[in-house]
Amino acid sequence: MTTLVESDNIAIHREVLSRTRSSALASASFWLKAGDLSKNAAVVGCEPDYFSIRNWPAAEGGLFDGTQERTASRVALLGHTVARDLFGTASPIGNHLLINRVPFAVIGVLTERGQGLDVTSEDNQVYVPLSTAMRRLMNVDYYSGLIIEIDSMSEMDATAAQIGSLLHQLHRIQPSQPDDFQIQNQKTLLIEASALVVSGLGMLGITWIAVKERTREFGTRRALGATAFDVFLHVISESTALALAGCIAGASISWPISRFFLRTAGLTFVFSRGAVLVAFAAAAVLNIAFALWPSRRAATLDPTEALRYE
Repeated sequence: MTTLVESDNIAIHREVLSRTRSSALASASFWLKAGDLSKNAAVVGCEPDYFSIRNWPAAEGGLFDGTQERTASRVALLGHTVARDLFGTASPIGNHLLINRVPFAVIGVLTERGQGLDVTSEDNQVYVPLSTAMRRLMNVDYYSGLIIEIDSMSEMDATAAQIGSLLHQLHRIQPSQPDDFQIQNQKTLLIEASALVVSGLGMLGITWIAVKERTREFGTRRALGATAFDVFLHVISESTALALAGCIAGASISWPISRFFLRTAGLTFVFSRGAVLVAFAAAAVLNIAFALWPSRRAATLDPTEALRYE
């Protein structure tokens, strides 16, 4: 989307965020080169408050400030992975980095962070002043997003509603028209995490019932010489196989359906292998974690008592 502009940011600060911090963002992928090494990575333009909002300090060197933002200085902060891939074990501070053939001075390396909320590796990104990114690299006059700090969780929904209402007015969006922006908050993520836990508890209940119904079977296996680990591995393997089968079925069904509807609507079809792999991994880890207790219960059954179970 290209509709979020500076006037929106100013209005949001004036009408809604008079006492809180925020940072506009602009991002794109570029080729990076340092010496004989090069790689493709995302370059994120942001304001100095971005790092304090994210509670993200520099592991080496320092962060850029408001003066460097206003003057569109060509300075860069490297994510941990970018620093390692381009400079190895040597310190990159004071060295030059070419971003899309434009030279930047490396002033800092950020602490290792891992994946962000959008499943993107933040360590594999480069951060530059917002004005530098927009004027010297991307040549755009719009933002890719705004990150906003809210004082308390209880204010998130109200603030999101205020910002949404304000953007409707600024963008002259009629009630019958779709929004040309999206608003997300961490409270929504907490709700989604709660739903994930509830799903896990559901798997726990199903596995527990299955173990109880098969008590005589597991008792027989133990009586015939199976070890506790054999039974434990049996239950875990079945749970994992079911989870993977469900993931494969979901991906196999959603891929052609999504492709069909997007082609019908004239939209570009995008299939993220990374997102699919993360979903697979999350399903496997969640399933195994919640199947551990029932599996241990099955493994520790006393064969004599299990064979007498009705």
